[in-house]
Amino acid sequence: MRKAYILLLGLTIFFLRSNSQNLLTPEWKFHTGDSLQWASDSYMDTHWNEITAGIPWERQGYGGYDGFAWYRKAVFIPSSLKKQVLSGGGFVLTLGRIDDADYTYWNGELLMKTGDLPPAYVSAYDKERKCLVPPEKIRWDALNIIAVRTYDGGGEGGMYTKNIELKPAGVEDFLAVSPTFSRQDRIITGSGPFTIPLTISNTSG
Repeated sequence: MRKAYILLLGLTIFFLRSNSQNLLTPEWKFHTGDSLQWASDSYMDTHWNEITAGIPWERQGYGGYDGFAWYRKAVFIPSSLKKQVLSGGGFVLTLGRIDDADYTYWNGELLMKTGDLPPAYVSAYDKERKCLVPPEKIRWDALNIIAVRTYDGGGEGGMYTKNIELKPAGVEDFLAVSPTFSRQDRIITGSGPFTIPLTISNTSG
C-alpha cells in the first residue's frame, strides 16, 4: 500500500506532463562545422541534411566526427494555443541531454546554454536541457526557428535522448516533488498508519 501511494503521486505528475501537445517532430536539419550565422532565423538551411534528434550523430552517417555541429528546427505555432500558453507563462522547451555542450537560440536570440563551448570548454553531457520560452518571444501563426549550437569533445555527440519537446507550460512542468524519509535506506517499518512529508519545489529558476 505504501508503494501504491508513492506510485500514484508519480503517475499523477506524469499524466499532467504528458497530457499536452508536443509541437516538435524528431527530424531536424543538421550541419557540421560552426558559424554564428546559423543561429539567425533568416538563414536558409534548405541545403542541410536531415538527422533524427535523440540519436547520436555518429550513428547517422557522421561516424568519428568530433567538434562543432548545429541543429535547426522550424516549428509553426498556431494562435489557437495562445490562450493556453499565456495562462501558463509560455512554452517549455526540452531538448533532453546533449553530448557535450550547447547554446540554444530561439528566433536568433540566445535562449539557453548548458556547459560551455571552446575555448572555455565545459562538458555537460549528463544534464537535462529544459527552459521556458516566454510568450513575448513567440511568433503566432508563423514559423519559429530553434537553432542548437553543439560541441562534442569526443565519443558520441549531439542530442542523444528521446525527450525532445515543445509544449505549453503548466505548473507541473517545473514541479519537483521529493519525499522525505526518516531512514536513510528509505524503508518504512511498522504496520500502522504512516505519513511521508513531501517537499514541493519550483525548478524554473
